[in-house]
Amino acid sequence: MRKKFTSRIKITAVVAFASCTVLLAGCSTEATQDTSGTAQHESNGPVPTATSASLEAEAKEEGKVVWYTNEPRENATAIADLFMQEYPEIDVEILRLPGEKIAAKLEAEFSGAGLEGDVAYVTPGYTVQRLAENGAFAPYYPENIDEVDDKYKDPNGNWVSTGYTPLVAIAYNTNEVTKDEAPASWEDLTEEKWKNNIALGDPASLTVATQAAASWMQNFGEDYIEQLGDNNPVILSSFGDTEAAILSGSSPVGTVTDFRTYADMAEGHPIELVLPEEGAIATPGAMGINADAPHPNAARLFENFLYSDAVMDQYAKNYTYPIRPGFAGEGMPDLQDVKLLPTDDSVLTDPNEMVSLRRQLNSLLG
Repeated sequence: MRKKFTSRIKITAVVAFASCTVLLAGCSTEATQDTSGTAQHESNGPVPTATSASLEAEAKEEGKVVWYTNEPRENATAIADLFMQEYPEIDVEILRLPGEKIAAKLEAEFSGAGLEGDVAYVTPGYTVQRLAENGAFAPYYPENIDEVDDKYKDPNGNWVSTGYTPLVAIAYNTNEVTKDEAPASWEDLTEEKWKNNIALGDPASLTVATQAAASWMQNFGEDYIEQLGDNNPVILSSFGDTEAAILSGSSPVGTVTDFRTYADMAEGHPIELVLPEEGAIATPGAMGINADAPHPNAARLFENFLYSDAVMDQYAKNYTYPIRPGFAGEGMPDLQDVKLLPTDDSVLTDPNEMVSLRRQLNSLLG
């Protein structure tokens, strides 16, 4: 992070949810949102878009953009820094929370007085997608959206991908497991030799793990989840914990989010990523612009910037897969060349179905 911009980036982290309502006192909250009568904006023509040049003057007059995100703190700060180098008259105020908490805050605001921030950006993306169905976000396509696969954008423009997608895959400790012994597929994790040797993210509490397990269920059936459970995996509360368990050798094999593993590989740690033969599991985020954004031009300018070459390069630098072609990180294939497991994430947008799914997964994994 470049020091001269540090004082202009306000980052708020919430420890107790009860205190959330006072954190953005400087943002407009005059618009009242009635969720009972709202519905997803349906496009009667082309989705609105705008060039950064056409937005810049009014965005500078607004002077600020408020960004709700669960992006890792260091990367969020780096992106804000890059934006403010490009547009020094516009400050970035970041409200950063873990995924479950940022989702809860967005839901609470929308069901109350209305969203307070300008841009909501959450991985995985189902909270933003659910709110979009209820009219929370203004239709908008950022610059460079034409390079992006249709699955990463709403056809009516009510949300678009955050610009990159994490993948859930397999990793193993190279000091404990040889390449020939290592699992090459999701199916291989059910082999008896991995009993008591697998670390999994907890699908009952970890959103990305829930999404991965839902994909297993859809593609391989309940029997596969039961067979994984029969291997007595260690269920951990974060993918950071599964990575640590693999690195320590306490669980020499496990499921991971790829960017951590690529980073550890680059630093020479004893770990290797496996993109499973059946396909890795993409867990893309989603973002939308508040339909009543306090800083609507700055919000659109910021979303344009999130699809810029500079931010794609930042994502690649952090070993994530940018969704625009041609920006793969060092030692990584381009996202378009990675085989992905087909997944229907619609079950994740319904809170009741999500609760039911998590209970079922808990039971199947034992």
